Amino acid sequence: PEHFATQLDMYYVKPLYVAVLQGTVMLGANPITAIMSLSLLSGLLINVLIFHWLRSVTTTVTAAALVILFAITARLIDLSRIPTPDNFSALFVLAGIYLLLVKKWLIPAIAVLCASVLIRTNNMVFVGLVLTYLLWSRYHLTGNFKDTQFKVAAAGLIISVSAYLITNSLF
Repeated sequence: PEHFATQLDMYYVKPLYVAVLQGTVMLGANPITAIMSLSLLSGLLINVLIFHWLRSVTTTVTAAALVILFAITARLIDLSRIPTPDNFSALFVLAGIYLLLVKKWLIPAIAVLCASVLIRTNNMVFVGLVLTYLLWSRYHLTGNFKDTQFKVAAAGLIISVSAYLITNSLF
């Protein structure tokens, strides 16, 4: 019990992960089942997203083979069986990049990437780099700070950095 209690503090810096789990428990799920189900569901959704993404650029058979290879090499099967936020975090990062690169939906992509920081604060490194690149590329392309996409990317960077700093200062 003492070892378990010492591990609980590390979940305070994962407020969105904890909130989703609490919501699942409030809906009647067993806490252990909720944790395991979230991990498994996230792993499955990662595979579905990658399959969908690959299928748009290759054949269905090739996409399926690559997803199977990815799932094995990325150890998604193992990660789906253990109670960690890793799959949930990876799903949000991957979904954000998919929305940004494939769908070209800037606002939903930035929202998902910002949310990933609330799942794992160390996602801030990746999210910060992506949003900084977006800022630089929009300014380089338009030469204008008043460009709408520049403002959206700047707002995303401010929100993600604020979420990171607030979460870390509170916990």
